[in-house]
Amino acid sequence: MQDVMFMLSQISFKDSSDRWFWDADQPMEFSVSAVKESLQRHLYSSNDNGFFWVNWVPIKVNLLVWRIVKGRIPTRVELRKRKIKLPCYYCPMCRLEDETVSHILFDCRFASEVWNKVWCWNRLRPPDFGSLEDVLSWPNSRNFSTAKKKLIRGIFMVTIWALWKERNKVVFQDSDPKAVEVVSIVKSLAFVWLKYRKKCNRIDWKDWVKYPLYML
Repeated sequence: MQDVMFMLSQISFKDSSDRWFWDADQPMEFSVSAVKESLQRHLYSSNDNGFFWVNWVPIKVNLLVWRIVKGRIPTRVELRKRKIKLPCYYCPMCRLEDETVSHILFDCRFASEVWNKVWCWNRLRPPDFGSLEDVLSWPNSRNFSTAKKKLIRGIFMVTIWALWKERNKVVFQDSDPKAVEVVSIVKSLAFVWLKYRKKCNRIDWKDWVKYPLYML
């Protein structure tokens, strides 16, 4: 009881409203944006992996891309590393090579076809990338405006999301993948998320579907 009384004696009360603080690098008033900024600073920007948070893209997409960059998604090769036995470890899209993170989302001929269509849609010439990290960091290496970098990076992230979802449909639903359908999903999801999450009212579907960078 004496210990409790001693601890209470060290507390001083003020005649003011209570405020929530959280323990980051320094005490700061709690807010969702403060937590997001801290996560981005410590988990993403501090690592040379090309990942940058994009606020008009849903959190689930940001987190998926972060997990992909970290090699933390259950591709067949990753499952093999965890001693999980599968009938085969080939890529479910092309069935030619083992399913690594880089292959399923970048090197596979199906993924390459999707990426080529996305590049054409953005009227950009695809450089010779060596890895998925190169794709994600590419916008930041160009002499683009901040808005253009963020828009392109977001479109790339939506493309990754759509590719992974299509991969799961093939694995779990035995669907027949079509690159043109995946690209259509990329266009529609990116349009809806940008228009309503960022409240970008000037965006028009007829112009967007032809060239998404038209408004910049």
